[in-house]
Amino acid sequence: MRKLCLVLIMGFLVVGCGGPEEKLSSETSEKDRLTQTTPPSRDFKTYLYKSGIVTYELQGIPEGKETLYWDNWGMNTVRFMETWTSYSPGVIDTSIIIMDRDNTYTIDIGDKSGIVSPMRPKQVLDFSAGDSDMAEEEMRKHGIAGGFEVLPEEEILGFPCQVARIEVMGNINMQWIHNGIMLKMETIRKKSGKLFSSQIAVEFKPDTSVDNSVFEIPEGIEMKTLAEVQAEAREALNNMHDSEDEGE
Repeated sequence: MRKLCLVLIMGFLVVGCGGPEEKLSSETSEKDRLTQTTPPSRDFKTYLYKSGIVTYELQGIPEGKETLYWDNWGMNTVRFMETWTSYSPGVIDTSIIIMDRDNTYTIDIGDKSGIVSPMRPKQVLDFSAGDSDMAEEEMRKHGIAGGFEVLPEEEILGFPCQVARIEVMGNINMQWIHNGIMLKMETIRKKSGKLFSSQIAVEFKPDTSVDNSVFEIPEGIEMKTLAEVQAEAREALNNMHDSEDEGE
């Protein structure tokens, strides 16, 4: 569960967050209870292709592979990830992140657990249209100090990409974006200049249809809201403090 919380924090920096949770009636279904945000408008677009598939190779920390599927212009997305690190030889973590027009579902397949958080897709940014100012303002709103720079276009897998350079918390983050879709990302330690992690598209299939079943939560997964997980963590911390007090 701790690993899921970390994934949620990283997702927050990438996609932003939704509004506060709303109180629901007693007739609300379990799925509705877990999805409590106001959805984007119907003409909202995260990507400029209606549907498609991207397969990435991950290097650095962590290593592995990731596949992104999307439909409805990015209103529905799912990321399947298999990752590992040199610190845990032979241990492969399998996780899924499903995002719809309401919330994000972060799932750990090994633990058969998941967290629902009020994060939702963001409108696609076009750096060439002056949206770099919007991105920098978004960073400031979330208390992330750094710089934002748009660099000359480059091609990834033959597709033209807008390139953005972001300085955050002692790191340099480089992103190559094609029609709203990230085809390459690198994180570099600013002080040492060493590559910390990278995510590079090795296969890109825009305008490829995706089956609706891909976006479903797998069977046997225990889902909880972020508020429920936070409450459990506070209770565990309080219990630990109580035990320490009794031992004195």
